[in-house]
Amino acid sequence: MKRGGAPWMVGGSHDVLSPMHRPVILLFALTVVLHAGAAPVPSAEAKAKEREAQLGLIAQSGEELRKWTEVQQLISTERRDWALAKEILQERAELTEAEIRALDDKIAEAKAEVARSDGEKEKAIAGRDTNLAATAKLREAIVRLENRVRELHAMIPAPLQEKIAPLYQRMPPDPENTKVSTAERFQNVIGILNEMNKINSDVAIVSEIRLIGDRPTEVKTFYVGLGQAYYLSAKEDAAGRGWPTPKGWEWKRDDALIKPLQQGVAVLNAKAKAKFFPLPATIQ
Repeated sequence: MKRGGAPWMVGGSHDVLSPMHRPVILLFALTVVLHAGAAPVPSAEAKAKEREAQLGLIAQSGEELRKWTEVQQLISTERRDWALAKEILQERAELTEAEIRALDDKIAEAKAEVARSDGEKEKAIAGRDTNLAATAKLREAIVRLENRVRELHAMIPAPLQEKIAPLYQRMPPDPENTKVSTAERFQNVIGILNEMNKINSDVAIVSEIRLIGDRPTEVKTFYVGLGQAYYLSAKEDAAGRGWPTPKGWEWKRDDALIKPLQQGVAVLNAKAKAKFFPLPATIQ
């Protein structure tokens, strides 16, 4: 199945629903609920109150849609900034390596001609100092980036950390005393960000053991990128959702999710037709 951000659709010809459709689905679902039912004909006063309540709910949904759109715009801006920063860092790393190689060649040539040209040797040394100063600034930058990437590690779901673990292990524990080149460290950070972007653009379905109540319970967890997750017990008698925090993922049991998650599982198992259904989300 294809995967995407929450909310999502599974089955059919398109397994992933773009996050931009989610508020529209919620508004549509709310409208359907407001117009459903075949209750007895109410009085004019009751109709007016009902109409007023419906308009209030619709207005509330519109406000939620506006807020959600603002959040999506912010996320889009952050992603563009990350992409631009990654490209700049990669170009700088490549440029620095090229400059260092060129500088080494110049130093070797200067040593061979030192007896004949002290002036050229001094020029090469001056160039080396310039490049070393630039390299020192890049080293300061990579230390900050590595620290930030370490902070983001808690956002990666535990079942998915194994894939990205080798990249984290390559980061030097002591940035001031390491044999790893600055360029390699930049490439490693870029690799981690690439993997996190892949995880954030996918829906991962994994089996886990989660403590529900006072007993370990087998659950099927749906990780929607790095923003939300939903779980359903193997017996389908318990459900809940989770979201990332700086200290790791926080989980909350919510049995109201049993029915929509059962529908999702039924679609995954080809026991039901693909359809849309809303799920709650917590945005930090």
